Amino acid sequence: KQQYGLQDVILATDCVYVTKSVRPLFETIQTLLAPGGVFLFVNSCASICSLEEVMKIGKEEFGLVALEEEIWRMEGNEEDPVYVFRRR
Repeated sequence: KQQYGLQDVILATDCVYVTKSVRPLFETIQTLLAPGGVFLFVNSCASICSLEEVMKIGKEEFGLVALEEEIWRMEGNEEDPVYVFRRR
C-alpha cells in the first residue's frame, strides 16, 4: 500500500483452492482496493472451496459483493465467469 498506493482494479484468478485462503485474499483486497474500485475474480481451476462460500465471506466479513447483473461471461467460455466485486 505504501509503495504502490490504492488500486482501482484488482484481478485475481485461480487463487482460492481451500476455504482458509479466502480470508487472506479478501484482507489484501480490503487493504489495497481504492474507494469505488472493483475486484475481478475468476476461479476456473478445481477447488474444494465453493463459490458460494467465497461470496458469503466476501459479503458478510468484508462488505464486498458480486452482483448477478455484473457477472461477465465470455462468449465461448461461459464456464469461467468473471465476478465483479464492489464494496457495499
